[in-house]
Amino acid sequence: MEEKVPKDKRLDDALKALVDALSDFPTSPRGAGKPEEGLPESAGPAEVAEGLAPAPPKAPAPRRPARKAPEPEIDADEAARRVLEYAGKRAPKEAPIKGKVQEEAPPRRGGLGLSGAVAAALILAALAYFAFFYSPSAWEGCWFGDELACGNYSVDRQTGDLSFEAAQSKADLIEVYSMTCGEDGEGRQDLANPVQMARGVPANVTGFGTGNRVACPGSGDAAYERAVCLHYTTMAGERIEGGDICGTIRGFYPEPTPTPLPSPCAVDCGDGTPCHDATQCQSRYCVPSSGTCGQCTGNCGTGLSCSNDAMCASGICRNGRCACASGCGVGSPCLNSAMCASGRCNNGVCIPGVERSVRECTTFYDSGAYLLDANIITPGTCFIVHADNVAFNCAGHKITGSNKGSAFLVEGSNVTLENCVVEWFEKGVATGTENGGVSLVNITFYRNTDSAVEIAAGDSSVSGCRFSGNGNGISLLPGSGGTTVTGNAFDGNTLNAVRAELGASGETLFVTDNSVRGSNGAGIALRNVTGGTVSGNDVSGNHGDGITLLGSSSGNAVEGNRAERNGGTGMLVSGSGNSISQNTVEMNGGDGIASSVGQNLADGNTACGNRGIDLTCPLGGVLEDRGGNTCDVVMCGVGCTPCPAVAACMTLNAPGNYSLSSDLSLSGDCVRITSDGVTLDCNGKTITGAGTGKGISVLNSKGFTLIGCNVSGFYDGYYFLNSEGNVYNSSSTNNSEDGMLVENCMDWNAVGCTAAGNMRHGVNFAGTGYGTMRSSDVSLNGADGVHSEYGFRLLENNTIAMNSGRGIYLGQSTGRLADNYACLNLAPYQLYCESAAAGMDGKGNACAPVHVCDVDCREC
Repeated sequence: MEEKVPKDKRLDDALKALVDALSDFPTSPRGAGKPEEGLPESAGPAEVAEGLAPAPPKAPAPRRPARKAPEPEIDADEAARRVLEYAGKRAPKEAPIKGKVQEEAPPRRGGLGLSGAVAAALILAALAYFAFFYSPSAWEGCWFGDELACGNYSVDRQTGDLSFEAAQSKADLIEVYSMTCGEDGEGRQDLANPVQMARGVPANVTGFGTGNRVACPGSGDAAYERAVCLHYTTMAGERIEGGDICGTIRGFYPEPTPTPLPSPCAVDCGDGTPCHDATQCQSRYCVPSSGTCGQCTGNCGTGLSCSNDAMCASGICRNGRCACASGCGVGSPCLNSAMCASGRCNNGVCIPGVERSVRECTTFYDSGAYLLDANIITPGTCFIVHADNVAFNCAGHKITGSNKGSAFLVEGSNVTLENCVVEWFEKGVATGTENGGVSLVNITFYRNTDSAVEIAAGDSSVSGCRFSGNGNGISLLPGSGGTTVTGNAFDGNTLNAVRAELGASGETLFVTDNSVRGSNGAGIALRNVTGGTVSGNDVSGNHGDGITLLGSSSGNAVEGNRAERNGGTGMLVSGSGNSISQNTVEMNGGDGIASSVGQNLADGNTACGNRGIDLTCPLGGVLEDRGGNTCDVVMCGVGCTPCPAVAACMTLNAPGNYSLSSDLSLSGDCVRITSDGVTLDCNGKTITGAGTGKGISVLNSKGFTLIGCNVSGFYDGYYFLNSEGNVYNSSSTNNSEDGMLVENCMDWNAVGCTAAGNMRHGVNFAGTGYGTMRSSDVSLNGADGVHSEYGFRLLENNTIAMNSGRGIYLGQSTGRLADNYACLNLAPYQLYCESAAAGMDGKGNACAPVHVCDVDCREC
């Protein structure tokens, strides 16, 4: 039962309350006859009929200054009568949130001393009261200054979804792509469908059929007051850099307690959970017939879960969600940029298409494309990426630090960084642990002291980048499973080129087609990798091991890699079930391929000329030989078992793998190989003669291999006749004739060998043949370093110095010479061609003049 109040007192109280409310009520100048802004949408026909509210316009006018015109006067007593007619029946429980008045009207003479403008404002305030108590979603005001005009406001009292209309006035055309609730950037929400607004033309930003749902929770059960910022990009006309427009929206919920949702699960609900819309469901599908989360089974819309293209209405299923086919909005899955309305597809997600210019270090809260248009020097961390769906193009510019912080600290998902030079930071790029899909493309990392790249985000990628002079090139931390490292060049990093320390349970990595050279540590060092691939990498000349898979690594494919001249083991694998195939592992300072723990498989590898054992199983590991491995001198069946020992000078006349168990000494011939398919690993032992015979003879053998043999003091150190095979890391010294005599061998190869201090030639190619010698030392011999009468295939990267004869003698030979150091030999010519038929290309050979006394060494 309402309390009875005398009419005169009601009049005075009502006028006093309305004048107080008016003191801070937001207004702006308006032209005569223009509809008042701030009137509620719900003003009914009664108000219009009685003159309290103008008829609603077809589209709300933008808030902008206008010429002042005389306001029509209204009798204050009549105004009070009308106010009491509506407001006196139901007194408000609490006063509405007050705004600020922009200017005061002068007092009117006579009556109550109020001008017509004040009386009109009283009527407007009364309408606000009426709208609050009778409209289900009434609003008091929306104010964005002169940059944006507002109209048609509403809020969903259950979800807090905000709907409003606006018209911008600063540029010809802008695109609004996201908004935040609050001026500090909290709660950034991308619009599913970015909104383009022309100058002065109203457009719905959220709700009202746009498909954009933005929730800004209120500050209390009944009151709703939030600062709102719209983030935009200028599209045409006047150039205004992308930025934000901020304002305040005020309103009231009609009920103090929102209606509870029908499901105890608020988001990502599982199948069968009650739901009222698809946003609650993990599957993004709320089954209409049952009102529960479930799976769409056919003709599924964009964003719904799918297992194949046929399930989707668009015919495109990507990453388990249906993608739209064309005109896809920001945040939608995409296959290429043509599918996106913005014209940019970034890592399978549409992002805003206009590149916004960046000239200084900053923090990114907004999705979109950014373009760096200047070099930057900074004392600490430069760019912090909080937002998802960001593409940042440095356009070749440098970001230079001072050995502190990071050029990029990435805390968002689906972020692409490209075409940068990043130098002198502690970490060039560092990612958080909860984000994913970070892509680095065509970036040069130079002298970053800790790691050029540190990734803790899964499903990331690094491709086409160059790493030089950093600590670690790439460090992969737990959580980075699914990351791909491909097509990069690593050169001279002070620790490891690629280093992964993953979780004990194991994660998947893909390291493919990289060039890894000159690291002071290992080339590629991975721990706890499961089901990954290490393939096609060239890992050479690193000071530590070449490629290692350690810890509980299992089920990985290590294939098609080249590991040469590394200081440690060429390829070291632990764990179990790893497949090691088709790799070339040669001339490493330790073992070739080693399976240290567990049982792994090997097939088709070339592991030769390593200073340790070519294929070995230290610490009780097992390396199962599946066939096709060459120089596998310790492989005799399943598992690593010792091969037959050679403990005395003897003839090896049966195929197999043999191992020299001790030094040997004998006058005359010592070891003779007369069978095809013989591999002899001397394990660095020495065979010493007494000036006669031959240390090791290989006669009519195809497929022979000698590894780590040292021969000294014979007539000829080695004698090869009509044979085809390879000699690795072996030496021949102090023999009374030739160090190595190669006669009529059609396919003979020596790598990493030494022929020095012999009384005649270091290496003598006699008869016809196609010999190859690489990376060897042929010095201090009594005649020529390399003497070739009739033929050889290639001399490359050899040191041929201080021989008493010529460095290289070519009779009728037609082979190729490249990058040899032939210097300080005592004969007049470092390179001598006996006949005009002799040929060489002369490229890269030092100290080797091509002119001799009467015959020129021609260029091939």
